[in-house]
Amino acid sequence: YGGNGRFTASIIQPIFVWTTGARGNIFLYSFVTFTLLLIAFLFLFKKLLGGRFKCLPPYLLAAVSFSILFFLSPNKTESWYWLTGSATYLWPIIFFLLSTPFFLDKTHKTKDYFLVPLLVFASVACNETFGFLVLVLLLIVFMIQSFKRTKDFLILAALLASFISFAIMYRSPGNIIRTSGVESNPMSWGGVVLYSIQEGPKELFSMVTKNAYLLVPFLFVLTFFFGVEKDKEPERSMLNIFKIVMVAIILSVLFMFPAFKILGRIQPNRSDITLSFIILISLVGISKNLAVIFYEFEKNTVYKLFVLLSAIALLVSSYSFVSSLASDFYIARNYSVAYDSVISSLIENPLSKEKSKVFVSLPDSGLIAVTLDPNDYLSYKNQAMAQFYGVGSIIEK
Repeated sequence: YGGNGRFTASIIQPIFVWTTGARGNIFLYSFVTFTLLLIAFLFLFKKLLGGRFKCLPPYLLAAVSFSILFFLSPNKTESWYWLTGSATYLWPIIFFLLSTPFFLDKTHKTKDYFLVPLLVFASVACNETFGFLVLVLLLIVFMIQSFKRTKDFLILAALLASFISFAIMYRSPGNIIRTSGVESNPMSWGGVVLYSIQEGPKELFSMVTKNAYLLVPFLFVLTFFFGVEKDKEPERSMLNIFKIVMVAIILSVLFMFPAFKILGRIQPNRSDITLSFIILISLVGISKNLAVIFYEFEKNTVYKLFVLLSAIALLVSSYSFVSSLASDFYIARNYSVAYDSVISSLIENPLSKEKSKVFVSLPDSGLIAVTLDPNDYLSYKNQAMAQFYGVGSIIEK
């Protein structure tokens, strides 16, 4: 595609390919990615709870949020473990999460006006769908502030950064080529609107209802942690909850826009991690407002018992996530070790003959995205790796 415009993802990929993948240490990529995501959640909850890092709740909520985002993702292989997929769909979430605490500050430092636009700029340039959502969301916030005659120049700076980033990505030569490719069947704007309204909320509600046994307990546990201040207007909090739900629905509609407009169909399910993130952040906002409504019940024994039961339910419902964690980890590690060994042998024992064949044997990959196709040396994956390491062909037995 040439320059596809997703320049943040295009920068992340070669950095880790050359520093880890080509040297047989690709597992470091997942370690760095997951650590950054956990840190991003930690900073967010530290800001929301108004506590310090010595307090336990931010760590607990960050860990639970990390797990729930993983659990909600329909295609973990391609959106979490695959370098190309995660750089495109998971890293924008990390960048956006890292920028969010700064927006919650009432006052901003000079460095914030450089760091936040940079983070937003990077998050937008990972993929068109997430970039479009960030652009629209910041535009809505800016319009609301303009209507209320409140000025926050950090929002304006972030909005300008998102607009420039999205414009560069959208108008890049590679994107133009891709939109006119054989796999693209662009819809008219009328069709885009109708299908987006139909498919967006349907996919959103489907993810919520399928995982309600996990999300509902999480909602009430969050509410308990946020219940620290009294608000004189619980009615406003109820209105805020309605607004959050409506924003989530609108974002689910907008989530479908780019795919229907460019491809004429629903995008691959690896991108649904964005919907998972919308659900998770919406729950955080709803629980923050529920804490105000439930303030009077905070010291009630029945309420505390209900929260305790919710925590237990959250633990039990999480069993489906952790039940296979050990085996998933073992399988993934087993495959990574074997794959790294193959890469190391190719580096340490270069073959000068261009027509030489290399036979490799790899175990089950589990959730790890495979980079070699078994018994198919003509696969583009196998041919690309063979060309990179200067051998005739690589065949996985």
